[in-house]
Amino acid sequence: MQQVCPLCRVQLPPGPEKIYEKAARRFIALYQMVDQGHASWRALPALAQRELDAAIAGLRAAADEEFAEAQHTLGMIYEGGFGVKPNSVEAAHWYERASDLGHANSQFSLGVLYVVVSGLNKSVAEAVQWFKKAADQGHMKSQLKLGKLFLSGRGVVQSEAEAARWFKKASDLGSAEAQSRLGAMFELGLGMPQNDKQAARLTKLAADQGFAEAQCRLGIYFHRGCGVTRSFAQAVRWYKKAADQGYAKAHFHLGYAFMDGRGVAQSDFKAARHFATAADQGLSSAEYTLGYLVEKSWGSAQVDAELARWFKKAAHQGKSYAQCKLGDLFAQGRGVPQNDVEAVHWFKKAADQGHAESQYKLGVMFQIGIDVTESDIEAARCIDNAAAEKENTPAHLCIGNMIAEGHGLTQCHKEAARWFEKAAQQGHAVAQNKLGEMFAKGCGVVQSDEEAVRWFKKAVDEEIPKALFNLGFHFYDGRGVPQSDAEMKRLLDKAAEDQDFSVANHLVQRLLVDKPDSPYAQQCDEVDPQLLKREELDKGSQLRKGCGIKKILEEAVNANN
Repeated sequence: MQQVCPLCRVQLPPGPEKIYEKAARRFIALYQMVDQGHASWRALPALAQRELDAAIAGLRAAADEEFAEAQHTLGMIYEGGFGVKPNSVEAAHWYERASDLGHANSQFSLGVLYVVVSGLNKSVAEAVQWFKKAADQGHMKSQLKLGKLFLSGRGVVQSEAEAARWFKKASDLGSAEAQSRLGAMFELGLGMPQNDKQAARLTKLAADQGFAEAQCRLGIYFHRGCGVTRSFAQAVRWYKKAADQGYAKAHFHLGYAFMDGRGVAQSDFKAARHFATAADQGLSSAEYTLGYLVEKSWGSAQVDAELARWFKKAAHQGKSYAQCKLGDLFAQGRGVPQNDVEAVHWFKKAADQGHAESQYKLGVMFQIGIDVTESDIEAARCIDNAAAEKENTPAHLCIGNMIAEGHGLTQCHKEAARWFEKAAQQGHAVAQNKLGEMFAKGCGVVQSDEEAVRWFKKAVDEEIPKALFNLGFHFYDGRGVPQSDAEMKRLLDKAAEDQDFSVANHLVQRLLVDKPDSPYAQQCDEVDPQLLKREELDKGSQLRKGCGIKKILEEAVNANN
């Protein structure tokens, strides 16, 4: 109904509220048209542009009469660039005017601008003041935002208890994210006593609202039996709900569910597919799980094809880790035709990005002659680059071997021992055996049987056959350990389980034949006399000195045939 002057009965001009309603209807109609794909804010049809101009003019008229809702809408238009050039300064101007009038939505939006737009020269602490003003009016998003800021300590003194207080306020108003975050805090005991049941209750409230993060975490609770009765089927159910929304971590957990067959029928292929989906979204743990599957040769040909599909996609996107694993697949012929040239190609791409594992693998392929255009020097360069990475123990071992043998690098036993020790200290069993041999011979280090035995024992813990051999001879000779035929026999028998050291059993008998008082001498009666020739014992002596174990064993076998 049109308002009139009570005295002269002349129609009065519309007030700011009416002006705003008319302008807002125009703007909403344009917004819906763009949202449905019938137009673009950057190129509105002429008629639509005239409507927008009229809407903005109306909003300005209402805003100039201090109508807060109109001021807020103008702030939104300039912040979002709806038919105008985005302008944070202009947006902040209108939000500030509405905020001063107590408009909660504008106070929240102004706080967000202060946090994210550096050009406004406002601090997070100033943003916090506006969030608090809105939160005190029951503004749910501001309460959630304050919870996050207190948890991180941005613009405020960090306080888990204060964060929990604000999350609870937003949670009570129905914020799914606040419920999820408060549940996580109960799980960890942050800002409040730890309580698994409360964690599960709040997380389920958020999950029931469709909040993907909460759905995934509720799946984890069911998997572990944390605050709920343990149920793999329920875990999978919630993982699937989150995965259907594209939540990467849910795909990751589903991958393990399918891999282990917990809550679902076991399927290597579906596991790989979920891991790949998570990795597509940049989840690093999923990327490394896929790499682990390559290294462990896990799964069927169908799985290998899925692994190859994902690593090809990621490799072409320039991801060095994927390029390295794609090189592995080409080298092994898994999921793709075996092709050493392609393997070298992808190792090179990753190596050029500084990927240490690829540098090492590239060097090894050059070293064994996969790419005949590359020399030992090029191999050494690649492996040396890889060895620069502190944790790359295979590269440290390989550099040590190349320096010890003078392949591509100047031969220097002292330097070789230094590289072997780098790898040995990090637990690399082959390097531990190598270092033990160098101490046994006094090669590049001060000779020490005790140090040799110490390193051989470390390698023996990993059942390295050559280390079993070496330690066995030290027990036979009593070097660095008390002499013990029994311990020598035990170690060499264990070494003989490896195909390359299968003649160790014969060697044990040869070493004990001259000891009639040995409890093991009687076991030699059935041995072919030809095996007991003196020259064979001489070869045993060479073995004790560390002279080419595998080669001498092969010669011994040939001599006995």
